Amino acid sequence: MEASALSDYREKLVEFAKRAATAAPRCANEESTKMFLVLPMISLLGYDPMDPNEVFPEHPCDFSEKYKNRVDYAIFKGGDPVIAIESKPAGAPGLRDDRGQLRSYFNAAKTVKMGVLTDGLIWEFYADSDEPNMMDNTPFLRFDLREVASGKVDDSALEGLHSLSKAVFDPENIGAEAKRKHIY
Repeated sequence: MEASALSDYREKLVEFAKRAATAAPRCANEESTKMFLVLPMISLLGYDPMDPNEVFPEHPCDFSEKYKNRVDYAIFKGGDPVIAIESKPAGAPGLRDDRGQLRSYFNAAKTVKMGVLTDGLIWEFYADSDEPNMMDNTPFLRFDLREVASGKVDDSALEGLHSLSKAVFDPENIGAEAKRKHIY
């Protein structure tokens, strides 16, 4: 990513992070978090949350007829879900405790190559870099929008986030990319 494009992307992300940090205290439940924090981030990454062929809420991720599960958002590419996003209320304690839920969605949908766990402020991005369709135990990218709002975002994290945007995201190579760079 060239320097001017990186600078422009940084500016947009910091501006968004400031707005998100200001809005977060009013996001007391999962629905408001999704509406005011998660959907705007999906848009910032270039995906259209108003297009059900691209971003689908409450997408089924079932292992069997007996266990009916839904992921908060599935992002599609080529007609298949490639990203699963699980959201929790802003500031909810124990985001780590919800990794198992994301892992089950990740494993149930064979075309999903990346899982995202977020409370709208803290964003964790997971791949299957160790074993196909088995979500890694640690995120390859993690950031807190409150820190980003204060200007704390390094170039590698910025480039990592940009690589997940619609224009450049390659679901087939995300595992290899994740293995190359774990960014916190």
